This record gives sequence, C-alpha cells and structure tokens, in this order.
Amino acid sequence: MKKKYAIMGKLVTVTQIYKRWQKANASENNFCVTWVKETIERRVGWIVGWRNVYNGMLTWNGNSYSFKQGEAVPHVLISFYPTLKPVRVPIEACSGFHTSALEPYCKSKQEREMSKECAVGHRGKDGRFI
Repeated sequence: MKKKYAIMGKLVTVTQIYKRWQKANASENNFCVTWVKETIERRVGWIVGWRNVYNGMLTWNGNSYSFKQGEAVPHVLISFYPTLKPVRVPIEACSGFHTSALEPYCKSKQEREMSKECAVGHRGKDGRFI
C-alpha cells in the first residue's frame, strides 16, 4: 500500500486504456459485461488512483437488473489534464516516471532545453503568453 501512495501524482506515459464492452442477449435480457484494452496514441498523465472493475453478467429479474460478478480487473486511474475525467489504464500499460510533461516527447536533454527556451521566448514583459 505504501508503494501506491509513493507514486501518487507522478507523471507516466500511457499507451492503452480500458473500455467497457457489453454484449446483449435479447431473448433472455442478459448482458455480458467485459473490460477490453484499447490502444491509444502515447500520452502523458498523472496517477490519481487505483481501482478494480469486474467482468460479469447483467441480468434482468423482472423488476430490476442484478450483476453477477466475475473476475476482477485491477487498473490505475490516470488524468491527462487536471480538469479532465480520469481514464482507466491497465497497470502494465503505464511506463516510465517523468519529471516534466515534455520529457517523454523529447529525445534528448538538448531538445528539452530548446523547448523550454522556445516557451520563454513567447512571453510578454509581464510573463504571460503572447
């Protein structure tokens, strides 16, 4: 548990996310719910939590639905921007801890320094971006 708290808020590179997939059986009013991995373009985000979701069956009982729980799918919650909703990411799809959001996109230290200088050059006298 201490290891989880130690990496909370760290920047990581993400290559896959979990999406909920549901297959309906119309004759019996049942739904098979599974979480599948979907490959995305490489992005950097902050670790904001850990959760488990479950595969299983959603069944109609006449008055309401009930969920028959299957296997647990552990995952990490990653937020790509502070105001965006976190996404579910497989634990094995998180790679590398970064000190800067630009770090994974730059190939060398020299390129990182150039990008910082470029950003500084686009500021006005009061420090705001032009």
